[in-house]
Amino acid sequence: DVFEPIGTCGHTSFCNINAPYACYLCPKFQAWMDGPHEKVLDALIEGRTKREQLGLDPKIVALEDDLITQVASVLAHIAEVSGSRGGEV
Repeated sequence: DVFEPIGTCGHTSFCNINAPYACYLCPKFQAWMDGPHEKVLDALIEGRTKREQLGLDPKIVALEDDLITQVASVLAHIAEVSGSRGGEV
């Protein structure tokens, strides 16, 4: 999947890791408030569901669970910050 930009890399050079997914797990990643994080989360959950439906080993099904949790955390943080600003982003 190709997504719109999701944030800023705080690294001094491009790391060539599987963007955008690896970005969420990187401590230097700065998620944009208006990034398509919901689309990223939906794609990850869809992939997990497909692996589960295929009857793959539970370890393979859960391969991206940490990533799913982190993207959900980014969304929760954005919602919290947006709420504290009175809905302004």
